[in-house]
Amino acid sequence: AMTPIALIVEPGSTPSSVMTTLDMFRIASRYPEAKGSRVDPLSSSGGAIPLAPAVRVETQTMPDSLEGYAAVILPGFFAEDVASLSGQLQSVWQPAIARLRALPPETLAAASCYGTFVLAESGLLDGRRATTTWWLHAAFRQRYPRVILDADLALADGGNAITAGAMTAHTDLSLH
Repeated sequence: AMTPIALIVEPGSTPSSVMTTLDMFRIASRYPEAKGSRVDPLSSSGGAIPLAPAVRVETQTMPDSLEGYAAVILPGFFAEDVASLSGQLQSVWQPAIARLRALPPETLAAASCYGTFVLAESGLLDGRRATTTWWLHAAFRQRYPRVILDADLALADGGNAITAGAMTAHTDLSLH
């Protein structure tokens, strides 16, 4: 059976977390336990998404529903400060947040770095153990008081919601 995994990629996503996800799952697909799995890079616009001046990733247009995906992964993304992050949550990441809110309960949702804010914004982290990037833990705690935050963790397994701290923790997230 095919195990589809959605990787939500929007402009500003960190190349390292996007490519780590694609690399890790490509390597994992060599093993019998992951035979038939695939990662679908999705974005709200579809097409080539620029990640850095020399790096683009081809995406499919995000469907109206993420039902049918075994997991949804959110990469880290760049934001200069809390105001910039907040602005991106209200604009760029709104299509993903809307679809996460309607995610079937059995679907695994995972995020690293600023992607944890997207997951929290959707409500999927409410009442769950989570971590986030250490330099914005206070803003995260203030904005999402229903999340059981432990920003000292590199990885937090909250059941069907897994979060990783800073950008480089995305490797741990993909391995987990």
